[in-house]
Amino acid sequence: MPMTKNQYIERMISTQQETLEKIKAHPSMAPIRAKLECDKDFKFSEYVPLFENMLKSGFLQHVIDVELNNLKNFPDYQLRNFSSETRTKGWQVLETKDFVINVGIGTRTPEEVSYIEWHKSQNPGEFQSKLTVTPKHFYMGFALIPYGSNHIEFVVPEWDENNPPSPNEKLKFVRERQLQNGDSIYLKSGEGIPAVTYTGKIVYLEVAGKNDFSFSPVYCLETLKLDMLVGTDEQASRIELLTRHLINVEAEESIETVEKASKEHSHHHIRWSLMECLYKLSPEKGIQRLKDGLTDPHIHIRNASALALNTISQEKQNAN
Repeated sequence: MPMTKNQYIERMISTQQETLEKIKAHPSMAPIRAKLECDKDFKFSEYVPLFENMLKSGFLQHVIDVELNNLKNFPDYQLRNFSSETRTKGWQVLETKDFVINVGIGTRTPEEVSYIEWHKSQNPGEFQSKLTVTPKHFYMGFALIPYGSNHIEFVVPEWDENNPPSPNEKLKFVRERQLQNGDSIYLKSGEGIPAVTYTGKIVYLEVAGKNDFSFSPVYCLETLKLDMLVGTDEQASRIELLTRHLINVEAEESIETVEKASKEHSHHHIRWSLMECLYKLSPEKGIQRLKDGLTDPHIHIRNASALALNTISQEKQNAN
């Protein structure tokens, strides 16, 4: 007899709880629990050796075995916080107040890589790879990674929450570090970029701390120049993504909504991003919003508005 909705929910909850206990029971978790109980102030860097131990001690295989057994016994079982991007699938294994542990599995075929390179050569202005500075401490350990995979390392221009990166400063390329099974990457909040290139199958452990910044700088891989700032909270990111899509389709019906959000959003960098979007959708309303921006509560909006209005004025004079 098929399960009722309530029976399904109850079994799902109980299975996920049992899974969590089995994962916590792995030997590599004991020293992490012990340290968390003793520490008054959490410092991500002090836990990196413990995350390394998780990677080396078969924690990933243990998690995968547990989840496969769940699917065998409960075909309708769903992975916790499952996410699916173009080539990478992943799910949340464990969450604490200080960090989240995820497992990722990805595949990238040679045909996909060849097509991307061909598409970029045919549309150089349209297709640009983005490099996002991590707003949190980030550890990534590879249980399986194909030969020839690399982590591209950069030096990020200095910045902080009150002083965004200057558009005039570029990323500085450091090196391409070849990755092998068992290797790992530790990126400091606000300084590192998780830029990993690979072709084939990849299985990795990911540990991410909490956001230290309300926004992240995004650079263009081709030029190494600052491309934009993106919000790190879920709501802000969705607003930015939506407005950029609206611009692409020139959705005039969205102008009023974008204008309102550009005035009321709590994050100043999101307000500025929406102001840019508004100008592209409606130059007239965009200019008026820039004039209003001269009295914005945040100095960055005031300065950027003044600079933008001056640039627009000069462009008009040059055009005449």
